[in-house]
Amino acid sequence: MWLQLIPGMFVYDAYRRSRETRLFAQSFLAPRKIAMDAAQRMVRGETRDAVLGELRERIRDWLIQKRLDSDAVREKQMAVAILLANHYSRLLAAEGESFPDLVIDAYHDRAGYDEFLNQLTLLENELDDAVADMGGRAEEVRKHHLLERGVKWELRNKEADEIF
Repeated sequence: MWLQLIPGMFVYDAYRRSRETRLFAQSFLAPRKIAMDAAQRMVRGETRDAVLGELRERIRDWLIQKRLDSDAVREKQMAVAILLANHYSRLLAAEGESFPDLVIDAYHDRAGYDEFLNQLTLLENELDDAVADMGGRAEEVRKHHLLERGVKWELRNKEADEIF
């Protein structure tokens, strides 16, 4: 019996993990890809105003698709996307053979990189709060966001320690 049950458990677990990965990509990575596309266009020499105008449209469309289109969420998501587009532009314009090399060339020291990380964290926290306020389960969502914040902060500090 166990020989028949165990393969089914692996299939279920693989399906669940692929679903979670897909949801993560849709909610966390999609706006970052939009910001990266904008950064690439700015580095290629397109005007900042035109690029940011399209970034705003794409973010708005994505928020509508995700049913997160409130003024507060839109404002906060735009701020995160613009900050990330500027960060990615700096990295794309930097010289180096590895990610740490690019960060060092773009930010020069830990203080400059920490300033970016602090701004990003602040804006992401404000975005999380705006999203939590949209739903009927704000306290539950806030608890989840608090756990995520701790993990993100830990990972970012560890990365900065390794780079500098």
